[in-house]
Amino acid sequence: MVHLFGKKQKSGESRKKQSNQNTIKQIGLDRKKLLKYKTPSDVKLFYQMPIFLVIGFVLFLTGGIWIQHNANAYRQRVLASSMQYGENLPLWGGTAKGNLSLGHTKLSRDGRTLAVEIKYDDAAHQGLSSYGSRYKLRLVDTKDNRMSDVKMSYGIFGTDGSGVLQIKSPNGFKDKSFVVMLIDNGQLVTTDDLTQTQQMNDGDLDKSITAELSDAGTNSNTTDSNDTNNDSKRKNLPPLYYVRLNAHNAVKNYRDWSNDSEVIEDLFIKDNLKKIKKSMLETKIKLKKTTKTLAEMNRRLAENKNDEVAQEGKNQLETSVSSLKTNYASLQKRYEKLENATFNGDILNPKQKKYRVYTIENINYMN
Repeated sequence: MVHLFGKKQKSGESRKKQSNQNTIKQIGLDRKKLLKYKTPSDVKLFYQMPIFLVIGFVLFLTGGIWIQHNANAYRQRVLASSMQYGENLPLWGGTAKGNLSLGHTKLSRDGRTLAVEIKYDDAAHQGLSSYGSRYKLRLVDTKDNRMSDVKMSYGIFGTDGSGVLQIKSPNGFKDKSFVVMLIDNGQLVTTDDLTQTQQMNDGDLDKSITAELSDAGTNSNTTDSNDTNNDSKRKNLPPLYYVRLNAHNAVKNYRDWSNDSEVIEDLFIKDNLKKIKKSMLETKIKLKKTTKTLAEMNRRLAENKNDEVAQEGKNQLETSVSSLKTNYASLQKRYEKLENATFNGDILNPKQKKYRVYTIENINYMN
């Protein structure tokens, strides 16, 4: 018992001694912590703010450069491609005589002939010539896409139809855009034109266009005064429309063309037949529904002659049925006439086959 009691007493003293040592060490650590300086959080943020500012500026600058790069790349892709179907042809000079728009574009099977439909609105048919031979043609290419060896012609399908531009390249076309200008050489005179005494001959016209393109090519950073001066010069020109084309954006045709008849058939006659047939089908469906509703009104009136709502509906529906039948008959007549029509191989005559080429550094100068 004494031995065990003495051993426990010794163990307790040892633990107490160890505890005192740990307490002394802890007091020493606490003193060191108290003596160590602690930087306030707001002071730390003050030192970090310039770093955050620099990082933010770098990210902002990088984002701006990236956006600008993508915007420029997108613009280059757009300008390297053809104008879109239905897009109005811009007016590069003169005063508009109506609207011209881009219709169908097709590339022959061998890839050497590009056919382009130019649509005229009513005002254009009234103010511009209906004969292709009375137009001037100007081709604008670039130094990396010279096209001086192509054959080009412009004719109009009928006196109130679309214009057809044909460009034949013996070596095919590069995947690059080019511009064709259409200038009405014999524009129709209106009462407003009678007050104008100045007329521009071919030489003056070409000199003016050459000067404009030359200025655009050499002065990419034009001032506002130069722009105003160029605009005033362009107003003195006759109506000058232009279309931007890229043969690689055209629909590939299933055959080559040997005459104008085949060109217009593939370019827009077949598409027109499809549109007429679609309109006929829609009209037929409307006629069927209207006739069914009319039968309902007649049935209601047979049971109640005093049904005013049915009587009013019947009158309106009878008018609609008559109108739909007339419209369907007209569409059917147009379809049969167009389907059975035969066109001469030179249906687009008289055509303009002469043109002049302008070569510039960048096709973007035309915009």
